[in-house]
Amino acid sequence: MSKVRQENPVHPSLVSYDIIALMLKILIALLVSFSLSCEALPAKPIVIAVIDTGIDTSVANLCATGHKSFSSTGSNPLTDEVGHGTHIAGLINMNAGQGNYCMVSVKYYNYGSDAYNNSNNLVMAIKYAISINADFINISSGGVGANEPEREVIELALNKHIRVVVAAGNNGTDLDNNCNYFPACYDKRIVIVGNLMSPGRRAFASNFGNRVTRWEIGTGVLSSLPGGKMGYMSGTSQATAIATGKLVAEAIKG
Repeated sequence: MSKVRQENPVHPSLVSYDIIALMLKILIALLVSFSLSCEALPAKPIVIAVIDTGIDTSVANLCATGHKSFSSTGSNPLTDEVGHGTHIAGLINMNAGQGNYCMVSVKYYNYGSDAYNNSNNLVMAIKYAISINADFINISSGGVGANEPEREVIELALNKHIRVVVAAGNNGTDLDNNCNYFPACYDKRIVIVGNLMSPGRRAFASNFGNRVTRWEIGTGVLSSLPGGKMGYMSGTSQATAIATGKLVAEAIKG
């Protein structure tokens, strides 16, 4: 009679440990791979929507895409027939420092048009800034008289935690007694910027009061102009851009 060979049984606990060890090796490999892939991805830049008269392409730190025009007098958002938006963008650059940010030109201003049309364009521009997930909105403009659609879209941006930075205005008005300059007076969450001539010395034309949340020296400031030129401008518009740049720098530092 032939003998039946008896196999040595493998202990069940050894099988379990081998499987666990293999699974751990696979898990560690996956975690390392995921970590490396995350490190390879560039961080999302801080996006600043500059809602203005356009930005000339000579200005640095423009986003690669996303620029938009709602102006009927200038369909290209990367041209600036007025020079104001280019000056504003230059001041943001000067104060934001070195960091991971870029600016989107959202052109809304119709040169020579009435306030009603420009206000409607501003509403569309703010909606667009929200749609591209801007982190900051710089509005270096404004005027007397509220516009309900404008109020609604400003509040929508604020509710989405977008920092909205706007000019206090150049009417020499106490906004605490008569807050009739917009978009500054729509919501207390807005960063409202007044203009100084020098430290502690308010520019005569700047609106003022406790509603103004920041003050910057925006009088006679040098910045970019179209065509790679430089020039001086003054006002709460310039103070606003300086404030936006500083806020971006703070956000980059964390």
